[in-house]
Amino acid sequence: MNESQQQHVVGTLQLGCPLDTAVELAGIEQQSLQDEMLANPAFARRVLQARATPEIRHMESIRKAADDVKNWRASVWWLERVMPDRYGRRAPNTVPEADFEKFVAELIELVSSEVRDHRDHDRLVARIRGLEARKKVSAAESEPETDEAS
Repeated sequence: MNESQQQHVVGTLQLGCPLDTAVELAGIEQQSLQDEMLANPAFARRVLQARATPEIRHMESIRKAADDVKNWRASVWWLERVMPDRYGRRAPNTVPEADFEKFVAELIELVSSEVRDHRDHDRLVARIRGLEARKKVSAAESEPETDEAS
């Protein structure tokens, strides 16, 4: 890759475009970029920094907006996306996975302390584990697909 192509790649990434757009704009193949990054650590570092630049810029904008109480939605947006287990939106009548797992563990502990017959105990624990497994399969099937291509 020549210097102009390198500058096109870095500049495009700094704007927030995905890697495939940067490669296309520079008029090179993806493999050429990978080869250049392996052969030229300084360029590889510039590419990585360029990819991080838009993220930092946008996060700074969100942070600045959140400093003004009128823009409280910026804080909500950040919390929902950065800490979805705590602050993310959930469908009505759902339980976070960590809470569900804690409930199952407490339920099994209750069964263990109250059910004396080992066959009854084992049967109940197996049924609880079966329900837990079905819930996890159901949750995995209903999760939306994410696009991590960029």
